Amino acid sequence: MLEGATWLHWTAITPAINENAAALVLEMLQAAVKKNIIISTDLNYRRLLWKYGKLPYEVMPALVEYCEVIMGNIWSAKDMLGIDWDEKELVRGDEKSCGNMARIVAEKIVQRFPKCKKVAFTFRFNEPGGSLDYFATLYNGKAMYNSICFHREVIIDSVGSGDSFMAGLIYGMMQGMPDQELINFAAASAVSKLDIKGDANTTPVEQVKRLVK
Repeated sequence: MLEGATWLHWTAITPAINENAAALVLEMLQAAVKKNIIISTDLNYRRLLWKYGKLPYEVMPALVEYCEVIMGNIWSAKDMLGIDWDEKELVRGDEKSCGNMARIVAEKIVQRFPKCKKVAFTFRFNEPGGSLDYFATLYNGKAMYNSICFHREVIIDSVGSGDSFMAGLIYGMMQGMPDQELINFAAASAVSKLDIKGDANTTPVEQVKRLVK
């Protein structure tokens, strides 16, 4: 199945299903490493799926150690990987506070998982009346980059915005985008999905790029 592939992306929803699914993910990751395939993951935390007697942080670290790119949010890093941070120090909705905490958590991830080269976090804060502020961060092991903060007064459909972010991140990396451009493009990819009904993003690349200009 991996023949000819250069990139493997997997979601944390899969090992949440049951032990057999988690074992299959591990087998897949080990095969991908042998083929020198780039591996990324999305730390989707679905609390209601983890019903087979193991907590996420008992399963996920053994899988995440194969990944070069890790995406999620600082809350899922705690739930999925057991990366501890003090939520009392976070000012929700404040870009500077969120960026500082994102760097702290990202540094802990890179220290724990040496193969990881990039850690991306998203922040989505709903405002009274249904509007939304969205931004993202990217840590490359040395420097931290914050995306533009996007504001949306009206949300058509938020389902799939996380997938759109990860797709934008992977696409940007494959295109060789510099890290600041990369995180702006990934965040814009997610925001562009908010304007589309359904769970798939059909926004053309050039239209996504225009969102950051």
